[in-house]
Amino acid sequence: MGTWIKCTNENGQDIYANLENATTIFRDEGRHRGTVIEFMGSHDAVVVRERPDQILQLAKGENPN
Repeated sequence: MGTWIKCTNENGQDIYANLENATTIFRDEGRHRGTVIEFMGSHDAVVVRERPDQILQLAKGENPN
């Protein structure tokens, strides 16, 4: 089924990411001004506004605020 979480992309739109396919999650304030999520088998990454700790809390079903 996957661990899908709802995040906000750089443009303020809601997106859903499956963390079971994520290989790397890191904060990049310099180039992307957000958190980069990289996925297995993909050269494209997703950049979201949420911090890595917030993303992990969302994956656990906790309130990140």
